[in-house]
Amino acid sequence: MRFLLQLYFTTILTILLTTIELSQTAKRRKENAKRNHIEGKFGQGKNAYGLSRIRARRQDTSESWIAAIFFVMNLVRLTKTAIFFSFLFQPGKMCNRR
Repeated sequence: MRFLLQLYFTTILTILLTTIELSQTAKRRKENAKRNHIEGKFGQGKNAYGLSRIRARRQDTSESWIAAIFFVMNLVRLTKTAIFFSFLFQPGKMCNRR
């Protein structure tokens, strides 16, 4: 009887620990997916916008250059979105169906 109880409790404990590990693994994967997106933007800044070629001597100047580069990256993204929506929602062409 004692052996059966030990086997039962170790089985339950194993199942609980496995589910906890799986939930932690899923949480870790979600965090990694967010981080990959952010690191991808840094890579884009380094390759396309010269983020890796900043040679400022002072820290505040370097921070200004970095902020300016990310500002330009955001402007490019917003411009692409605005152009897309301007073609999608042209008021004169959507309502005239004669």
